[in-house]
Amino acid sequence: MAVEETVYSIILYYQYCDIVEVDSLVEWHKDFCGRHNLCGRVLIAGEGINGTLAGADASDIEAYKAVLQGKLGGPPIHWKHSVSTQSMAPFPDLYLRQVPEIINSGGRFSQERGPTGTYLSPTDFHEKLRDTPREDVLLLDIRNHKEVLLGTFEGAVDPETRTFSEMAPWLDKHADAIREAGAVMCFCTGG
Repeated sequence: MAVEETVYSIILYYQYCDIVEVDSLVEWHKDFCGRHNLCGRVLIAGEGINGTLAGADASDIEAYKAVLQGKLGGPPIHWKHSVSTQSMAPFPDLYLRQVPEIINSGGRFSQERGPTGTYLSPTDFHEKLRDTPREDVLLLDIRNHKEVLLGTFEGAVDPETRTFSEMAPWLDKHADAIREAGAVMCFCTGG
């Protein structure tokens, strides 16, 4: 007897934004995800939200996206989409937590640290990379070392970190070289 395949819609996202009522957003997630059978992981902090969710009904994922964007307001969330055709859900349950940071840096990076760089879409990133002489740019792959081994851009620097929390000490150690670079372009799994 053949096992019937279910197509699960999957979204991956993060958004830095001020979330004043974290507890309220956690409770909303428990209710919404429970009613719509969404599973995955959602981390919520005062600085923003980071999540990966899956659902067997694509309309539930679309409803989640619309409601969450409305609740957060601000700039549009950059959603990443994929599908899974396994016979079981890609995640065993819903892991929902209030956390100090949405991407664990050991407290070194936060929304309050000052201005950030300019977000580039994948197309804009590739165009800037193509149009900037390599000697004028420091291309920094901030994924963990295992991900870098799967493939990276030619000439990208691999800090050889195991976790994102190891990135801040690496940046401190190489601060002079980073400051001397004409431009710094960073990329990671999330964008």
